[in-house]
Amino acid sequence: MDIEEIAALEYLDLAKKIKKNRRFWIHSILLDETATSLFYTIYPRIKEDEAKFFNFCRMSLATFDELLGVLRNSLTRQDTTMRAAVTPEEKLVCTLR
Repeated sequence: MDIEEIAALEYLDLAKKIKKNRRFWIHSILLDETATSLFYTIYPRIKEDEAKFFNFCRMSLATFDELLGVLRNSLTRQDTTMRAAVTPEEKLVCTLR
């Protein structure tokens, strides 16, 4: 082995030993998602008015509900102990928006 190969192996060995110390899974700013998210603040009010909902999602509420019914099973994920899953309705609204 030449000196370059030894140096490369030493570097790889050192890189394996160094670990990042993560203090947060999610930053404290983002913890209260329900208070700051567009979906939780604006969407409930827009859903009450058909014209505003059409302007927001570019489809009627009936069409949205039908599309959500078709896609619900493929968009549904299971909640974990680490975090709650994003709802199918929220995923669809974010995709259409």
